[in-house]
Amino acid sequence: MVDCQVDARPGVPFALALTDRRIIYSRLVSFRMKPTQTSGAIADVYDVRLGRRSPWPLIIGGALAVAAAIAGLVFGHVVRPILMVSFGIALIASARGGLVLSWREGRRRHRVPLLVSTRRAARVAMREAMVEVAGYLADPARLAAKVARLRELAVVEPAPELDDRRLCLDGACVGVIGADDRCAVCGMVAPMPLR
Repeated sequence: MVDCQVDARPGVPFALALTDRRIIYSRLVSFRMKPTQTSGAIADVYDVRLGRRSPWPLIIGGALAVAAAIAGLVFGHVVRPILMVSFGIALIASARGGLVLSWREGRRRHRVPLLVSTRRAARVAMREAMVEVAGYLADPARLAAKVARLRELAVVEPAPELDDRRLCLDGACVGVIGADDRCAVCGMVAPMPLR
């Protein structure tokens, strides 16, 4: 139903997926990505919150990075200060929209924070996925309706038995003749079979 997998920044993937049974997510802990984790059953999820994280740690971190860059320029370094300034600006830019999606399952609290990213498209994709998952988890009726709608769309006609298939008469084609007596690959009209 929801599947968001983006690279927030190089080496830091963000994953958040909601199926009809589970929530699958990755999270950043002490600047390391933990492997993808899975929640328990959706029915056991409660106390869903989509809140804002305090922007001050990111603003202070960004200001410190910019200050370190200025100090580096004073002492004659060039490459590192440029990287530090860009990192500081990214931190300050990410501070204004910090979201945290959290929920409880038994005694455990799961948290998925919006990761810092310099790419606007990645920030938008992460934010939309978090809002959508929070909406589905907060409204079980909406979740059930979406699951039912997806199951209706997933109903497909059964494939014909292997013995009932007719291969295309063109020796260079690998297609199968469909119900309309045309090859599904090349479109060649097959003659009616003799019965």
